[in-house]
Amino acid sequence: MTKLYATAALGTADLVAGELGALGFTGTRWDAGGCTFDAGADPLGAGMRACLWLRAALRVLWPLASFPAADADALYEGAAAAEWEIALRAETTFAVHATTSAPPPLAHAPFLALRVKDAIVDRLRARLGARPTVARADPDVRAYVHVADGRATVGLDLAGTSLHQRGYRVAATPAPLRGRVAYIDPRIDPATRTAKVRVEVPNKGGDLRLGMYVTLSFETRSGGHVTLVPRDAVQAVGNRNVVYVPVEGGEGRFAERTVKLGVALGDSLEVLEGLKPGELVVTGGSFFLRAEAGRTRAGG
Repeated sequence: MTKLYATAALGTADLVAGELGALGFTGTRWDAGGCTFDAGADPLGAGMRACLWLRAALRVLWPLASFPAADADALYEGAAAAEWEIALRAETTFAVHATTSAPPPLAHAPFLALRVKDAIVDRLRARLGARPTVARADPDVRAYVHVADGRATVGLDLAGTSLHQRGYRVAATPAPLRGRVAYIDPRIDPATRTAKVRVEVPNKGGDLRLGMYVTLSFETRSGGHVTLVPRDAVQAVGNRNVVYVPVEGGEGRFAERTVKLGVALGDSLEVLEGLKPGELVVTGGSFFLRAEAGRTRAGG
């Protein structure tokens, strides 16, 4: 008869055994790490029922094979003899989790997981004509290997993740927030070809916290280029906004140009009309030019 194993935190294995008995499972036998129980004629169905109703257990494991393992070759051979096709198909994704308390050469858990993965792939390729795909992040099936006291046990982790996480979180979904670009650093890092951008986003619900990462997308009113000038290049003259551009051929002479402004982007202003891309404008000294132009208009 197939037996399953419900793992438990230290000191709670007897509670898991009691829960299994209350659920109608027989053949329970607990130890420090968990409790073995009979799965009957439908191991997968029994395992799913245990995953659903057990409250003290951490995981429900389906051991497929247990064998002596003194080295990596013995581990591979024993894992390759297990009937993985019970749960795996060519289109199924899987991952292998390993734990070990064995000395070298079986002391490195990631290496054990790799050897069992190779055994699974080779067995299914030989029997199904194709190999399943490894997906560490979110596999369809999770396999496991545990090595201790000269023996290895391989099988299926029916819980997938620790049972205490049932219903703990739903899958993350995009939650777009609209904000505004407050500042674009004009300096570009020559090594990474990146620049810093400050974005202001409302956070009334406190959803955004320090240390979090977000994905940003920037929208503009048009797909074309825009003309930007520094804020200190623009002066207000009455109800007009003006900039000062050098007069061609007139060294030290500047012409006042009325401009229509768009949005503010950090320390820059968008110019919609009155200035062509690439034209030079006065920045830091534009205030003095405005004052001089004012005196000229006043007849001073």
